[in-house]
Amino acid sequence: RPVVAAQGPLGRLEEGLLQASDRDGIAHALLTFGRAHAARCALFAVQREGVKCLAGRGRGMSTERLLRIVIPRESGTVIDAGLGSRDFYLGPVPPLPANKDLYSLLGGRLPPVVMLVPIRVKGRTAALLYLDNDADPFVNPDIPLMRRVGAKAGLAFEMLLLRGKLVEI
Repeated sequence: RPVVAAQGPLGRLEEGLLQASDRDGIAHALLTFGRAHAARCALFAVQREGVKCLAGRGRGMSTERLLRIVIPRESGTVIDAGLGSRDFYLGPVPPLPANKDLYSLLGGRLPPVVMLVPIRVKGRTAALLYLDNDADPFVNPDIPLMRRVGAKAGLAFEMLLLRGKLVEI
């Protein structure tokens, strides 16, 4: 049966995830989608040593600078809220010292609200899609859509793992 390309931002995301041949391709697809829904976005990989920024877009979120950022686990930042949520985090950024330090690295002021979408691979959170609207709050965020985005991104990462295993055999 012929495959019909989905329309709109979600369809473009699906196409980008299908065509991604590496982690950077997945990041590109997610951040292109994210910028249609938020002023700033980033992709963080969850690793043993902490949460490492892979890429970012928006004011102050240049990938070159963000690649140097590793946030320790249980650092007391808003990133911990995303890691603690299996599903989704949409909420304020408390003006705690750890968050102020984090946002000095991420490009300045604390946003009033952030969205953190966990990307799960084989039952564990492997990455976080981060979105904020800079100084503005989100207006009517589409939470079911963002949950779907997280699930699709998880499948894209699993496909990369399977491709790697296929080459190894």
